[in-house]
Order: sequence, then C-alpha cells, then structure tokens
Amino acid sequence: MQPVKTHRNPAPEKEQADTLNGNPLFSFGIIADAQYSDIPPAGSRYYRSSLAKLQDAVDTFKASAPDFAVNLGDIIDMDFKSYNPAMKILESSGLRIFHVTGNHDYSVEPEYIDSLPVKSPDFGNYYSLIYRHFRLLFLDGNEISVYSSGKLSDKLYGEKYLDSRSHKCSGLERWYRKRSDIMDTQRN
Repeated sequence: MQPVKTHRNPAPEKEQADTLNGNPLFSFGIIADAQYSDIPPAGSRYYRSSLAKLQDAVDTFKASAPDFAVNLGDIIDMDFKSYNPAMKILESSGLRIFHVTGNHDYSVEPEYIDSLPVKSPDFGNYYSLIYRHFRLLFLDGNEISVYSSGKLSDKLYGEKYLDSRSHKCSGLERWYRKRSDIMDTQRN
C-alpha cells in the first residue's frame, strides 16, 4: 500500500473569530456520479446531459465560493475520451478540486487505467488534507476490484478476495496499520 500523503494548508488568522461569530470554518462542494458519456439515453439515464449538470454544479460552487470541491467519482460512465469534456469543465472552473475514483472511472480501455485524469500522480489513492485544523481522509473504495488495475493478477486476486466468505476490509485494515504514519504526519 502507498503511504498516506498529507497536504497542509495554513489556518487563517480569522478562524477563531469565525468560530466565535458562528460562521462556518470552511465550506466545500461535492460532485458525484456525473457519469458523462457521448452516447444516447438508456432508460432514465441521459448521459449527454451530464455536462450541462456538471457545469451547473460548478457555477453554483463558484457563486458560493467554497474553499474546495471533492469529486466522489464516476465523472464518466465509460470510454477514456469521455474524460476530456468533463475534465475541461472542472479544470477551467478555477476551483481547487480533489478526486476520488469511482468504478465507472475505470470503464476505459486497459491501456488507460494507469493514466486516469481523476487519479492524482502527486497524492496517490489514499491521501489526507489538513484544512484549518481538520483532517479530511480520501480513501480508495476501488482498492480490491476486478477493474482498477487492468492487470490479470490483480483481477484474479480481486475475484478470489470478493468470493471469499471470510474476507476483511483490507483497505481499512491497512489504513489502521498506517494510522501511526497519519498521526506522526499530523504532529509534524
């Protein structure tokens, strides 16, 4: 497992005054399940409409000026080329956006799995953000899966793991084992 990386932001001096005045210490926006793809509707799913809804969300965020936004995954439904228009909206927003991958984010050709634009080369799949004395943890919900690496050995391991009746949540177990790293990082 990759070590948990931590990113610190200095707490503004007005933070104590905000708490005393009842103002929020910070705000953030959440984006989830845009599932954009340039394909015709299927049932009640209108994939092409996702871009307009994603733009609406970004416009709402910009109007309310959150400190940052979090994409909780599935920015696309399928196909690597679907990333381009969706990411263009996010990247041109001027917002600081953190990403967590969803299962649909891996619905791309195998050669693109290691270069998903929602996977951070700097942060890895597990990372934390310290923002105004709060620690936000970003965990990899796709750690044990048959789709996240594209490697047959990982797929076989994932299938074996998921078929096992006595399995434990390895990501959570590893996180607990690494919590001393997190605590050490927090103290620094």
